[in-house]
Amino acid sequence: MQREHQLLAEALLEYETLSAEEVKQVIAGKKIKRPNPAEVRRSTDSLHHNPLVRIHIFEEGRK
Repeated sequence: MQREHQLLAEALLEYETLSAEEVKQVIAGKKIKRPNPAEVRRSTDSLHHNPLVRIHIFEEGRK
């Protein structure tokens, strides 16, 4: 039990928050698989250049 607490404490220090699934992984001695922060930044930066949704507003009666 003490080992699991130690693993959880270390994971929380590294990630700050854990999902229920991640807690289960840590207790089982498995590594948490999360994207690298630099990768996340790059992927969100691309959203600004390549919008996923385009909205077109039409006046009533016009198409």
